[in-house]
Amino acid sequence: MKLTELSARQIRYYEEQKLIFPKRNEGKTRQFSLNDIDRLLEIKEMLDASFTIKEIHKQFNKEGKPEQVSDEKIRIALYEDMMRESGLHGRH
Repeated sequence: MKLTELSARQIRYYEEQKLIFPKRNEGKTRQFSLNDIDRLLEIKEMLDASFTIKEIHKQFNKEGKPEQVSDEKIRIALYEDMMRESGLHGRH
């Protein structure tokens, strides 16, 4: 919720709508991968751009199953973004 700025209710709704598929631990708690977080951010951006849930479904279905980017690649991208934002990128 903190990373996406979405409420628990919104996240549950997107799961009910089959837009995200978080894994669950033995206690049935949702466990979100970096790919899940990326998908939630994509959904949020599309909603902010006035897409409906139905249109988001169509867009995701048109694109096929989203490419699963490795968590390592996402970590590297996040690290590079943080370094650029902090002004430390390229300094030695």
